[in-house]
Amino acid sequence: MEANSQGLSGPIMISIDVTYRCNFRCKHCFNGSGAPMLGEELSDDELLEIAKSVGVLQPNVVCFCGGEPLLRWAVLCDACKVIKSQSPFTQVNLVTNGSLVTEIIASRLNSAGITTVQVSIDGPNSEIHDWFRNKPGSFNHAINSVKILRRAGLNVVVASAPHKRHLLRLEETIDLCRQLGVSEIRMQPIMPLGRAIDNYNEIVPSYFEYQKLSRKLQELKYQSIDNGTVVEWGDPIDHLRKFSTSSFISNPSLGISAYGEITVSPYLPISVGCIKRHSLEEYWESGLKNVWSIGVIKEIASLITSISSMDLSKERLPKTYYEKNLMFDLIEDDQDYIEHVSLDAMLNR
Repeated sequence: MEANSQGLSGPIMISIDVTYRCNFRCKHCFNGSGAPMLGEELSDDELLEIAKSVGVLQPNVVCFCGGEPLLRWAVLCDACKVIKSQSPFTQVNLVTNGSLVTEIIASRLNSAGITTVQVSIDGPNSEIHDWFRNKPGSFNHAINSVKILRRAGLNVVVASAPHKRHLLRLEETIDLCRQLGVSEIRMQPIMPLGRAIDNYNEIVPSYFEYQKLSRKLQELKYQSIDNGTVVEWGDPIDHLRKFSTSSFISNPSLGISAYGEITVSPYLPISVGCIKRHSLEEYWESGLKNVWSIGVIKEIASLITSISSMDLSKERLPKTYYEKNLMFDLIEDDQDYIEHVSLDAMLNR
């Protein structure tokens, strides 16, 4: 198996959506967590089987996502142990809203081998954060969770959304995170997907506001070198630009939905297999490692040219996370069909 940049042999990253259930209804949630389910979610046994396959593939990074993954914290910890037992150098991370973190859960996460926990803080006070998260008390839960997780010995980073009510208070939020001792603050534009579409005018800054913010964050990024808390401004579609234009991508990142479908990006409504039918290792050896050489995937990715064009339902594609993905199966479908099928043909299939 081909080794990647850190000497491990599998994908760069595997994200696993543990569940799409959520105890929040955040205004910007790109996958609409808490919306009606599109299928039956993975069982505990199926998650543990996935963990075994992930351990065999030895990715650089695994991220447990959701929904709110701590709704299934016990099996999440068991899955992490399975991965680390087979691939001790794989970094295993977790994304959470922080509301369910307790001393016991934090200790279990640490002993299971979780490396980093990302907690969302979307304002410097409860008024701003709780409004955005649609959950009274969520700000205090987030702050307390950071303290608990750090006491348990876990590395904590913060994701912070630059929404309209937050823009003029971002530096206060950054100062708060520094006081809490988090290692990194991650920000990126709000994506017009999921509930963010319904709340777009209420929460999404203008293009010019984003440009001004980006310049300001660059200043803060250089300042962060001296105080130990890194400030990062990300581009959620950078990987799509790179993968859709490259002639060959080996060992790409991939995702596993809470329904078991294998995806190549959380923002593309296409699946290439299902681990309820075949193992992840089988898919990896049947073309998943070179999936970005497939024309229709590049064709779909090329439709996203900017943040504002991420909603592919405008292009007649399924509404990501709200409608069932387009799908072919790398193992079960004819290879000639997979290599040559066009997007129009899939839409009319």
